Amino acid sequence: MDEKEKEFENTPLALPPARHRGKVRLGIIGLVVLGFFALIAFKGYSIASRIIQNGSDLRAPFLTGNVDAQTLRGEGDGRINILLVGIGGAGHPGGQLADTIMVASIDPVNKTLALLSLPRDLYVEIPGNGWAKINAAHAYGQEKNGAGPELLKRTVSQVLDLPIHYFIRLDFSGFVKIVDTLGGVSVTLDKPIDDPLYPDKKLEGYDPFYLPAGTHLLNGEKALKVARSRQTSSDFARAARQQVLLTAMRDKAFSLKVLANPKKMIDLMEILGDHIRTDLRLSEINRLVDLANNFGTSSVITHVFDTSEGGPLTSTVTESGGYIILPRLGQGKYAELQRMAHEIFTDPYLAREKATIEVLNGSKTNGAAVDLGDYLKSYGYNVIGIRRAEEQVAKTTIIDYSAGKKSITLKFLTKRLRASVIAGKSAERTADFIIIVGDDYIPGLLSEQDTGQNSNLAQ
Repeated sequence: MDEKEKEFENTPLALPPARHRGKVRLGIIGLVVLGFFALIAFKGYSIASRIIQNGSDLRAPFLTGNVDAQTLRGEGDGRINILLVGIGGAGHPGGQLADTIMVASIDPVNKTLALLSLPRDLYVEIPGNGWAKINAAHAYGQEKNGAGPELLKRTVSQVLDLPIHYFIRLDFSGFVKIVDTLGGVSVTLDKPIDDPLYPDKKLEGYDPFYLPAGTHLLNGEKALKVARSRQTSSDFARAARQQVLLTAMRDKAFSLKVLANPKKMIDLMEILGDHIRTDLRLSEINRLVDLANNFGTSSVITHVFDTSEGGPLTSTVTESGGYIILPRLGQGKYAELQRMAHEIFTDPYLAREKATIEVLNGSKTNGAAVDLGDYLKSYGYNVIGIRRAEEQVAKTTIIDYSAGKKSITLKFLTKRLRASVIAGKSAERTADFIIIVGDDYIPGLLSEQDTGQNSNLAQ
């Protein structure tokens, strides 16, 4: 393993990803959101000024208190999308590389949470910096103007075709200190961990780590090792341990009634003030706390993009011998990632309108309507019919039979298809919207990353 690989391997985890879609308890909301945000409210503005950084003008409409067809800019904007970033931090080799890259997306209407993790070795085009592993985006931004999270937000937004409204960043030391402040966390291992090649702190040698099966009370350092060790276990096993740790941290915080214990709150606040950053404003934090309090112990969908058989990604080795991950469709082709992301992060306001759509092929290209219909279905639209139009048309057109009652769906469709809109007569209605595909439609074009309606929202 060369020095660069060591940097990538040993950048710490802030909020570890799950390997497969499943259900876990709401540890993220309970520990990070409730704890961190409530502590800010308790300690006051002085500590908040250290934690809160200026970010982009992109804000979640729900948290600004203004949700309508005009404020929603595209699919996914009706959710609250937060980029969770884990870095090594000061004194750690490769400390500005983002090892943990996860999008936490909250549906404020249905009060659900979805987590989506991206691999740090995903090879992408970083705005203004060319092609590199996605974990370098944060480091590039920090080196230029201290805006690492903003550049990473833009990069993730382009890959997923989703708006990224905010970020929360936690470093290695913060994770360790939080666990220690809680008095450690108790976890049960089904199998022992035996990692003779666990790296030492200076990355100059090894610090062998062994933990037998059974129940253990872990301090911060051991908890980090349990979360990160993978020498003799799979990534799936490591991810499962990380989920157990997060749940244990949440449970410990609530069992100690941390939010009602001023000393514990102050201790945690001092830790968080040194090791966590966000661009959430105080007013948005207050609204998010109120929302999080209503989540209780609801389940959460988790998913990670990986290189498993049949998945959207594949791994390869570059000419220089470096390990990278690429979309299965090819470099820079994120169509499968974007469709999966939109399936997981269904926009609640689009879903609430339940608009019906028919797609008619008015173009010279056979199969154009089927192509568009399948594409819209994958993004959560309710396509109820596909057929041939009576006449050919040059430009794709949307006929609105909803009389303005499905305004959000119409806005999203118009923006995504770049189509003109005409009003239909209600007596002729077979669906809320009929899309007539014109000769300007190119099958497969909408699947290309640079046509996504949300990809520039974080810029």
